[in-house]
Amino acid sequence: MNRLPNRVPYSVAVSFFDAAKILERQEGDFTEVIVMQYAFAAELSLKCFFIKKNSPVQLMISVSENDPNFLLKDQTLTIEKNGYGHDLEKIFSRMDLSVQNKLRAFFHEETSQDLDELIKKCAEYFVRSRYWLEMYGVLDLTSAKTLSSGLIHAISRYFQEVGED
Repeated sequence: MNRLPNRVPYSVAVSFFDAAKILERQEGDFTEVIVMQYAFAAELSLKCFFIKKNSPVQLMISVSENDPNFLLKDQTLTIEKNGYGHDLEKIFSRMDLSVQNKLRAFFHEETSQDLDELIKKCAEYFVRSRYWLEMYGVLDLTSAKTLSSGLIHAISRYFQEVGED
């Protein structure tokens, strides 16, 4: 685990979050898709602490300099299989305690909610929404949105205060 987050997966998390917000404004019932987008945004936000730049197995991500949200030029990164899957509780629990505590504080300041409670509630929302036919149940859209939004803002503050990989 890195103490400094990697901005590449973070910027992708923001894109998934933005896509979910766009879908919310559309006519029709896209609840499962929106929850999946928010849940994946939360997952990528957390995983940005586990992805190292400039490693042997590489994936290229390009972001246009004309994009108003330009955060990086072409970057090379490795996405290591860490065995955490999509379970937000497992991912968060494997972070350094100092990082967890900072994110908890920033998240609470941003949302007035408890990060651990929302992570527990939304821990498997990505899988549950992706395979909703097999795992039918209630998915709380508001919790998924709050979790992903709060994490994105908390990690943005973490970048500003601590730096990045």
